[in-house]
Amino acid sequence: IIDEDDNDNIELSTEDSWVVITSFFEEHGLVSQQIGSFNQFLESNIQDIVNENKELVIIPDSKYLPDRKSTGGTRYEVVFGQLHVSSYPFFTEKDQQYKKIFPNEARIRNLTYESALSIDIQTYERSWDSGEKKEDSTRQEAMSLPKAFIGRIPIMVRSKFCALNEKNDPARVDVKECVFDEGGYFIIGGGEKV
Repeated sequence: IIDEDDNDNIELSTEDSWVVITSFFEEHGLVSQQIGSFNQFLESNIQDIVNENKELVIIPDSKYLPDRKSTGGTRYEVVFGQLHVSSYPFFTEKDQQYKKIFPNEARIRNLTYESALSIDIQTYERSWDSGEKKEDSTRQEAMSLPKAFIGRIPIMVRSKFCALNEKNDPARVDVKECVFDEGGYFIIGGGEKV
């Protein structure tokens, strides 16, 4: 039995350190930090960035709308909502159909292993009077754009958003992936990039 007060005096040997390091990498792998960081970015960080800048106010200049009174008019508000990442990486066929893709096919066909990024957008119109700095308190919804496409984002191999995520080793072999490949990289134009 070791007294808790004596714990400060215990020295760890080099062999003890290697046992701890080895057990960590056996449990988590060499690239768990990259994969965990990418998952956190897509699951929460990118939405936090959108939330920090979610409203865009547009007040048209009177020189572009000459028939509008110079003291007021309509102001437009764009509000960005929930961000969405497509459920699996894809590529577009010649007939504009989306096809699910696995990392090996992206390598062979010199494609980027990526998913669609979309966002919910609401637009509003509001009357305002610049002379008195007054706004009409009613905000009228002009348009709602659910899941508006805003671009594509590369997907890290073996992340939560990778097509291999839910597959076991035999299923990975079926789609021509190595069971020893831990992922943690992107495929851009067919090349593996860290």
